Amino acid sequence: SPSPSPSPFPSPSPSPSPSIPPPVVIVRPPGIYPSLNPWLLCQGDWYNQQTFDFFDPNKDMFVDRYEFIEALERVPFCCGGNCPFSSWCDPLSWKIFPTSTGSNDAGFAGRAGILTASAFMAQLREFNYTGFVPNCRQRLTVIQPPPISIDPDNKKRRQQKT
Repeated sequence: SPSPSPSPFPSPSPSPSPSIPPPVVIVRPPGIYPSLNPWLLCQGDWYNQQTFDFFDPNKDMFVDRYEFIEALERVPFCCGGNCPFSSWCDPLSWKIFPTSTGSNDAGFAGRAGILTASAFMAQLREFNYTGFVPNCRQRLTVIQPPPISIDPDNKKRRQQKT
């Protein structure tokens, strides 16, 4: 009888002891890294109220597609493939305001193109549109490269030990 073909995956080697595995250290190269949570600095009622004031000018606690598109002209957020020269954010309204709600609610909350204030914020959070929240900032981590000096004797660059 033919022998089974060997597996392309290596077989796991038995662990020498059930001890704690060594810690994993991740070293990032120099650069600027955003926070893993883009909403870290934009949480709370104050940010929600700023957003509602901006996108709901008639203060009815509903944001409709037309209010959203009108407010996009005043948002310092660039959309589309021609940034930073021109911005066209209107297609985002179809993501924020779904055309079908799948709801049996006969009120405003069940209609396509209209969202309650809390549902509007939930949509912004779902698509990570922190740029639409007034005064929302992101925490960045800057990792600098090690200093480089030039050896005056042979004019070669070398990294200094830190």
